[in-house]
Amino acid sequence: MHGRLSLSADCQVQVIFETDSAPLVGGTINMRPRGGGGKEVVKMLSLRRRERKAQNDVIRDTHAQAAKTKVMPERMAALTDRGLKRPTNQDRVLAQELPNESILLAVADGVGGIEGGETASAEAIEALLTELANAPDDEPTAALARAFSVANERVRARAGERPELEGMASTLAAALVRGNTAWVANAGDSRVYRVHKAQLQQLTMDHTWVAEQLRAGRLTDEEAKRSAFRNVITRGIGIANAVEPDIVGPVTLEKGDVLLLCSDGLYRAVSDAQIASVLGSGTPHSMAERLIRLANDAGGPDNISAVVFRTDG
Repeated sequence: MHGRLSLSADCQVQVIFETDSAPLVGGTINMRPRGGGGKEVVKMLSLRRRERKAQNDVIRDTHAQAAKTKVMPERMAALTDRGLKRPTNQDRVLAQELPNESILLAVADGVGGIEGGETASAEAIEALLTELANAPDDEPTAALARAFSVANERVRARAGERPELEGMASTLAAALVRGNTAWVANAGDSRVYRVHKAQLQQLTMDHTWVAEQLRAGRLTDEEAKRSAFRNVITRGIGIANAVEPDIVGPVTLEKGDVLLLCSDGLYRAVSDAQIASVLGSGTPHSMAERLIRLANDAGGPDNISAVVFRTDG
């Protein structure tokens, strides 16, 4: 479940987020259901045929771009799973070698109901891949910032095409690896971790209301865990006219270091100690499989995604 912050016509800040039953709109204290029950499964069924065609177009475009690049499965893997509670999977993942032999890794977690979430995350990943594949030698920080901006424009443009896609958005976490150096970018609460000498390090900061309150010292850890706003994202692809991703790098990778990109469906269900243990041995594919299995063993309450890359040094 995710949410987003919104500014209403009367200049009141609202928090819009989803439960298992319907999107909700809330102020800083009270919440109320959006009229009509929101983007429910009934609406999805009536509009599914048209939306599926649009989504298939995005998927075909992504596959066409991927066919132009080389894949190194022994060094990386990208897996996603619906989990045990959600009717669909709104996550999208990517692990791809670009024409100049750089590696692009990404996770996107869609927001905005069943239709909107799937479309937003697919558009975000496709735009990121296309932009970076077409300019593989650009300076990494500038290239990532531009790719996030293009993804933001595309998601917002798609959201304006049909009323049922209004308000859709996506998290996006990405890592661009050139040789033994990585640059990391994110908007939202999907994460990038690095395992170095058996130590797990989170390279990204969550862009959520609760995380920001924690960093400001306004909430305790226990209050954050109980907060109804813990999944409300304050930055993301498609939320505002412009997106400002956090970009970290260059990060030097040593032989045996592992990068993990994941959606919140993984790290909310699997502890840091478990993640570090899994990333300590095996192939990237087996690591990703084990992480997803652990999240499902913990109840699988959300979509689960894991992208794993291991450097050869």
